[in-house]
Amino acid sequence: MAGKEEWVSLFETVIGRKPTSEEFMKAKEGDFDPSKIMEIAGYQKEQEIPEASKSITVPLEETTGQLPKATSDISSQIPSPQAVKTNQGSTSRLDLVVILAALSLLFSLVILLAAWLTPLALTFLVLSILNLVFAGLVLFLSLKKPNQVLAIIATIVSALVLLSSLGALIFQNAQESQKQTDSPKTSQEDKKEVSDASDDEKSKEDTSDSDGKADSTDVNDYIDKSAKFDWTEKDFTDLTFSGYDNNNGTPLKDIIKDHGKASDAEISGNDMTLTYESGSGLNGKEVRLRFEKQYDNSFILYSGSAYGLSDAPKRNPNYQANWSKEDYDKLTEGDMDTGQGGNKWTDIQKQHGDPSDAYVSLANYGDGVSKTLMVTYSDYDSDDSKLTYVSLDFVENDGTYYLINKYSDQDD
Repeated sequence: MAGKEEWVSLFETVIGRKPTSEEFMKAKEGDFDPSKIMEIAGYQKEQEIPEASKSITVPLEETTGQLPKATSDISSQIPSPQAVKTNQGSTSRLDLVVILAALSLLFSLVILLAAWLTPLALTFLVLSILNLVFAGLVLFLSLKKPNQVLAIIATIVSALVLLSSLGALIFQNAQESQKQTDSPKTSQEDKKEVSDASDDEKSKEDTSDSDGKADSTDVNDYIDKSAKFDWTEKDFTDLTFSGYDNNNGTPLKDIIKDHGKASDAEISGNDMTLTYESGSGLNGKEVRLRFEKQYDNSFILYSGSAYGLSDAPKRNPNYQANWSKEDYDKLTEGDMDTGQGGNKWTDIQKQHGDPSDAYVSLANYGDGVSKTLMVTYSDYDSDDSKLTYVSLDFVENDGTYYLINKYSDQDD
């Protein structure tokens, strides 16, 4: 054990100050044991020792000639302050980098979902750029540090989210442009439909006089070149035709009310003719109605015709002549009204195929509706062994068409 003078000298050297009376008494109780100087001075192993202790470079045996082992034990128990600070700073910085990288990943997930699920793609595109910058800073802080993986992942993910946000913005802009393109079209179509409906109603009401009033005899009151064509086969067959017997027919005002003004109109004496037309050529449709003036100066329907309202056989624009004179001569024409005795259209079609032209016409002269099918086989490039032109007329009877008239380019 050391003497009290030696212990006091060693205390000043290690601690950097003289011991207090209380510290001296504690040392005395321990027989002035040099190994307990740090404990008596109140220092723990993890605490930083006074600056004075760091300057000890001379072994105790050279100073006092005693206690080299005790002094060595004390020095070994004192950790380096720089090492303590370095270790603590490294651990703290590592934890901070991990936390920031995790936050960047969380921000990336939120931005990705919001950019596609909300209409604010531009806002989240800007946020994704900021998040990429943030992730880059985190990666920079993690350089030359262990466990950089999370920071690298956060940077890569934030870059991918930026590209995805840009895609969301482009997609939303494309949708918006399409809506703006479709909206005017829809608006114009709606306006056109409303306008057409208004015009139709107006045209139907213009000449719809109340019961008991005379119908106008000015043809201009019944003409509308832009009128909408809305006739069907049923519309025509539902009409009532007075015929030559002058029975009750559908009033003119009712037809104008239901179908509007006509494409053309003519008045000759007590007769008026209205013509409704749509399209031309193979797609043409026409309804021609004839009215007769009554004693009260009103017009009633007495006859009419129409074509293009009924389904016609399929046409073959590339038809090649296959009619021989013998085939044609074998055809039998039936009764003009009923078709009885004539060849059936289905048999002719089966043998010679679809015609180059075909249409169905309707007519009513007060004695019921008659339905007529007219077909034409024409091929003017054929040789003399085949007929270049064959025209056939059929009348419908109980759903079947019967031949009532035939004509060819070799008829006498």
